Amino acid sequence: MTGLSRARACRWTAALALGEHRTAVDVSSLALAADPLDEPACRALMRAHQGRGADSAALAAFEQLRAALARELGTDPSPATQEVFLALLRHGTTTPAAAAGRPRTAATLRLTGREAELAELRAAWSQAAQGRGRLVVITGEAPWGPGARRWARWVRGR
Repeated sequence: MTGLSRARACRWTAALALGEHRTAVDVSSLALAADPLDEPACRALMRAHQGRGADSAALAAFEQLRAALARELGTDPSPATQEVFLALLRHGTTTPAAAAGRPRTAATLRLTGREAELAELRAAWSQAAQGRGRLVVITGEAPWGPGARRWARWVRGR
């Protein structure tokens, strides 16, 4: 993975976590234009389209990836990509909270067993509120595991 592709992945990940779906669409589309076989970019694009309420565009992105993988490599999308596709087909969503129709907020999220990490985030947030901000990076399994997404929502909700 090149520095540019890493930067794009970080940008679409942050955009998705912040609900900036248009930005996520733009960045993941650029990544797919550079590499039509980029499955993490396609998953991000699918999630971004779904977040904008454009499920048909999300499904079209999957179909374009599926066709490119079949044509170029004679293979199917990975299980992770197929999971996003199937979730869209089944529920019109890629997140359990959205499927249930309940917005997820910091108050409804549980981050069990992470008291030290929560304390670190609270301290960073407090320092930022006092004008002494610093960079805090939350990582998870690509492309943003559900645990990392919960952390980002928790911080955003504070």
